[in-house]
Amino acid sequence: MLRKLTICLLATAIVATVVGCRKGPRPDRDLASDEPGPPSPMRDVLIEMHEAMLEGRREDHLATITGDEDEMRVVEALYDFYHAGKEFRRHFIDAYGRGQWEEVHYDKRARLYLPPEDTKHYEHAVIEETSDDTAEAIVIRNKLPLELTLTDDGWRIEASSIIPPGTNLKKAAELTRLWTKIVRSQQERIGREGIRAAEIRTELGDQFSDVTRELMDW
Repeated sequence: MLRKLTICLLATAIVATVVGCRKGPRPDRDLASDEPGPPSPMRDVLIEMHEAMLEGRREDHLATITGDEDEMRVVEALYDFYHAGKEFRRHFIDAYGRGQWEEVHYDKRARLYLPPEDTKHYEHAVIEETSDDTAEAIVIRNKLPLELTLTDDGWRIEASSIIPPGTNLKKAAELTRLWTKIVRSQQERIGREGIRAAEIRTELGDQFSDVTRELMDW
């Protein structure tokens, strides 16, 4: 889940940790450090955040993040989008093969990039304590850090550092929910007689663009 509004700019800001506007394959995201970092409670919460997302432990995932009500709505929506995308990917590969999935994965209009299936970036994160109860974690080299805060329940990741500055939180949550609905709807069409992989990829991109444009007109 990492940071990063024209339709492309809005989409990037809203679903920065999961998707983005791209041309061709997403560039490799460089680890912050060549070697794994030392164990720490801050690293533990980063790894737990990602593992809980990968394993479908929604409440555990949300428990690693702290923020106000609007920020947490975005975090919840991003989690749901990821899992809808994960199920879409599984069904799509089963029906059409991994090569066809790569066409969706790297389509700049479909924007169905999914987070890494391991915790390596968090294991290699560079973590610096900035005070007795705050810390920063650089997860991707040359990118802004995630911010962590020590709460009564232990170290937590600040939702505000997951969501790019200036994001309209209500629009972000609503657009991500709409995109999740589109992914689930298109998943139901996968493998049906006469429906090709390219058709689903095109419709996914068209529908994403349509709802994003409509939301910008609020």
